[in-house]
Amino acid sequence: MAIRLAGSLIKWTVDKLSALFPSQAAVSSGELSNSASEDLERLGRTMKRIQSILLDAPEGNILDQSENHRLQELREVAYDAEDLVEEYAYEVLHAKIQARSKMGEKVTTDLSSIVVSVPVPKEMSLRAQIIRERFEEIVGEWEKLRWGQNDEVRQLRFSSVALSPTSSLVYEPSIHGRQQDKENVIEILLNRQSDVGTNQIRMCVLPIVGMGGVGKTTLAQLVYNDPRMDSYFDLKGWIYVSKEFDVQALTQITVAAITKQPCKPMQLDGLHRVIENKIKGKKLLLVLDDVWNERPSLWYSFQTPLFCSQSCKILVTTRNEKVAKIMQTVPFYPLRCLEQEDSWKLFKQVAFENQDLDEHPYLLDIGRKITNKCGGLPLAIRAIGCTLRFEPGEEFWAAILGSDLWELEAGLNEVLPALQLSYNCLPDNLKECFKSFSLFPKNCVFFKESTIRFWSSLGFLQLESKRSEEDTGSQYFDDIQKRSLLQRIQYDEQTCFFFMHDLVHKLAELVAGNSFRKLNAETLNLFSDKSRYLSVLVNELPKSIDLNSIQQSSSLRALQIFNNVNPWVRKDITFVLNEGSFQNLRSLRVLNLNNTGIRTLPSSIGNLKQLRFMGLARTMIESLPESVGFLYNMQTMDLSECQLDALPIGIKNLVNLRNLIVDKWSNIHMPSGIGCLTNLELLPVFNIAIKFGCEISDLGKLSKLRGALRISGLNCVHHLKDVALADLFNKQHIIVLVLDWSRGAPQNGSNSSMVVSDVDHGQVLEALQPPQNLQKLEIYHYPGLSYPKWLGDSSYSRLSKVILFGNSKISCRFLPPFGRLPSLRDLSIQCMLTVEYVGNEFCHHDSQNSAFNSLNTLEFKYMPKWMRWFGVRDGNFCSLKTLKIVSCNVLRFLPEHLSYSLEKLVLIHCSKLASFPTNLTSLTSLILLGDIDKNVLTNVTYFPSLKSLQIGFSQNIQYVMVGYIPLLEVLVIKGCKNLKYLFGLTGLVFLKELELDGCPSLMLPLDERIPPLTILKITNCPRLCYWERKQMASNFYGDESDNSLEAFGDADMFKCEGSNNSTTDNCVRTDYEETANELKPLFPTTGDDYNLDWLFSVARITQEHGKRDQDHLPTSSRKRLRNGWIKWPTDNSDKGKKICDDSSGTSIASASDSELGSFGGTSEDDWS
Repeated sequence: MAIRLAGSLIKWTVDKLSALFPSQAAVSSGELSNSASEDLERLGRTMKRIQSILLDAPEGNILDQSENHRLQELREVAYDAEDLVEEYAYEVLHAKIQARSKMGEKVTTDLSSIVVSVPVPKEMSLRAQIIRERFEEIVGEWEKLRWGQNDEVRQLRFSSVALSPTSSLVYEPSIHGRQQDKENVIEILLNRQSDVGTNQIRMCVLPIVGMGGVGKTTLAQLVYNDPRMDSYFDLKGWIYVSKEFDVQALTQITVAAITKQPCKPMQLDGLHRVIENKIKGKKLLLVLDDVWNERPSLWYSFQTPLFCSQSCKILVTTRNEKVAKIMQTVPFYPLRCLEQEDSWKLFKQVAFENQDLDEHPYLLDIGRKITNKCGGLPLAIRAIGCTLRFEPGEEFWAAILGSDLWELEAGLNEVLPALQLSYNCLPDNLKECFKSFSLFPKNCVFFKESTIRFWSSLGFLQLESKRSEEDTGSQYFDDIQKRSLLQRIQYDEQTCFFFMHDLVHKLAELVAGNSFRKLNAETLNLFSDKSRYLSVLVNELPKSIDLNSIQQSSSLRALQIFNNVNPWVRKDITFVLNEGSFQNLRSLRVLNLNNTGIRTLPSSIGNLKQLRFMGLARTMIESLPESVGFLYNMQTMDLSECQLDALPIGIKNLVNLRNLIVDKWSNIHMPSGIGCLTNLELLPVFNIAIKFGCEISDLGKLSKLRGALRISGLNCVHHLKDVALADLFNKQHIIVLVLDWSRGAPQNGSNSSMVVSDVDHGQVLEALQPPQNLQKLEIYHYPGLSYPKWLGDSSYSRLSKVILFGNSKISCRFLPPFGRLPSLRDLSIQCMLTVEYVGNEFCHHDSQNSAFNSLNTLEFKYMPKWMRWFGVRDGNFCSLKTLKIVSCNVLRFLPEHLSYSLEKLVLIHCSKLASFPTNLTSLTSLILLGDIDKNVLTNVTYFPSLKSLQIGFSQNIQYVMVGYIPLLEVLVIKGCKNLKYLFGLTGLVFLKELELDGCPSLMLPLDERIPPLTILKITNCPRLCYWERKQMASNFYGDESDNSLEAFGDADMFKCEGSNNSTTDNCVRTDYEETANELKPLFPTTGDDYNLDWLFSVARITQEHGKRDQDHLPTSSRKRLRNGWIKWPTDNSDKGKKICDDSSGTSIASASDSELGSFGGTSEDDWS
């Protein structure tokens, strides 16, 4: 690996020199024929000779200590040579930028067309001579290095790893946590739908994918030996494959595995005939264990004879998703690490075999901690458990707990080889990338895009022709992840992140060597000049980091500060800096100060000529020095969530800048000349500011932009020709576009300070036509009176989400024809203050297609003049699931032909809405907030599928009838001060959750028995205190409920929130009894005995009276309480206790009264 890495560095340096010198010589051969330039040319020739020697060295022969030291020296010299060439390239680039600046401020000439003559500085020439002399010394010593067959004895430990072959036998009682995985795999294999092919030829290939040591082989053994496999299949065979996928040898092994007899050597055709004759008309199960082959042709050759069977099922184990996807006919099965409890069971079985755990109570706690360190990896758990078996000494166990796994013989001999095999099998171009993960803290979360930028900045990506760095980096990242060295977590539909298992992270640290160092802030003084990549971990706050302690580290390439305590508490991480702190860090390529409290940067930052990544995200930085304009090699600047309000003027000189990361809603001022950054690919926001010289025409030169772009300040545009020069339509890689006629985030349509220019903004929007690959479009504060033709045009076939946010002063009186967009899934219309009618123009019907075929979510907000919605035909909105209407106070009706597919309807502050369509047969959730028309609730009976009803903050309703909603499971009513009656609770047999809050007038009949609930929450309803007490008692006493009120003793244990702590008897009992008989006929009753897990009532009883009150309960109720509570609370400070029904195992989190007592305001998002 080191040989090839050094070789690749040398190749890069030679290519760079070749690219520099011919262009220089063509200009002024006389100037470049000086001794300094000749030194660089000699350096190039010398490096070519070394490269040829390295290419002749066979990979895999690792030298002894002295020879390996020589190779390390070669690598260091290659790094120095690369730095030297980069510095000269910087001087050439500096000269070109200076030449361009003399042409005029607005000139954006391509630098490649500018020819300059740059003599080699004497200091650089001297360094070139020293490097060349060091190379020659290595050449002189190179004859001492020999590669031959006997060199295997000199290999470093674990440089070549071969794992033991496997067989199908397994001892099942020793396996934990894989029963469900086993059932899942068997179900897939025995499912006829998993077969592919014709009726005569059926094959199913199911790969099991997971990291080394996770138990893939064990799971395959469990499946293979299951009795169901024997009864279903006529033939079975187990084949251990390993790294070499030799088709001839594997086919011969397959014959032996199927026939259960030794196979005589023969040609491949003969082997195929034997298999064909043996499996024809039979059902065959094969297990291919530990497959590494990535060549599809070899797999196709091997599987050819297997199609002769009646049905062939092949179970494959591999660490590599790429291998799995080559072979699979059904999606591969990802095998995860063990859960914590299963890990503990396995550890106990191994470490305490045949021992009485009661004899070693002091070891159990240590054992659990050791188990947690293994991260659910069965191989590691078994290895450590075997080390601790029959070792009863607490000190020994504590020492193991405090040790690194690799320091233990078990870890070194068992776990490390299994994991290192994954590293050894990585392609050479991925190994340095894998090592870089050692710079990050354990349990760090990785995002793909930022990791690729990190690799690119450090030069780890070997570019191929016609491929961008982003595409190359994406392939690198995917290859590492598919080899199970990274685990993927899908956060939502758009976002995923990755993490590295602790033991894999340890492996990265092990193979990284001294070049990659990670130090605590307290030990920064231990930094060695031999390390080229450094991360500093801050593990306690506050902390001051003295960066002057590394200012002489001229070879340092990466410096990262990690806030390992709390990324959101950043002000407590400060730095000791002076003007010369960065003076000598001439090789630095990455400077990451994210999540720290840095406020200023010294002007010496401009000396970091090789800097490619600067991270200042979520810092206290308020301004950047103008010397930042000299960082010509800068590729990525992360300025998100910091305090910057302007970029330095010199930023236009950062001609290699590809990623300028700022917040989407940032108002950061951009200087004149931003259009010079022609390599920009990521620019989340472009703020037009005429007085700062940043005009929309500057976008025209930024042809490489991709991803998301927000253009703000469009109200400042004065000339249509400038908009046309922006040329958005031809920026095909932009997939998210935000057009904003204001500055800053929208605030409910109000932007009173916005000044709109006199230009026709309808024509401005017409000229801003986006590319047709667009996936998301947002328009804010548009002041035009009409829409362009492209808005809503069906040619935007990938557009899936649109937000239209109106202007507070001027806006259209109608909506665009969004119904024509074939892929539109989410549509939000907000603050269209002048719209009165939504009609045919919105759906824009044509004879071929129905409107809004793909729309899933539709939202209307803050439309105070909207009165009618019409023009909806049968078949429109056929995929609509969610409709949300907010603050549309004069809207009276919804369209009758609204889609029957609608599942969720949210109406907030729509007081005039009088009725619903009658065809909403799929509606399962209804949310009504604010005052509602008295007829609306009577329409609820139209919804036979309704499962959730939430009503809030309506002051004009006095009763709610729910008895005609048979499937209702969730009922929430909040803040309805005038609500008096709630009819039909008894009939809701599927009701699981009931929440009543802030309804002071609400009363319920005493003899009403509600169904068994999962959650009952009643707060700020003083007239329900006695009813709640009755319900609790009846559900705990069953048939004994007649005496239950007296059995609980003092009534003050049932204090009700919102009733000034008065007892139930004093607060509402008399008032309730006066009306109970009158209301009783309206409520059917039942005598059924329900078992109710009373979350809040039980919590209140136990908190007020403690364990002594159990004596008043029936035996069954006492048992439930005794088994359910982990710890009996003694006061209101006890929180988070668990109530568990011993018959079902269902756990419910409880809360103290203090958490439930006050009825506060509820935001709209809390309901919807």
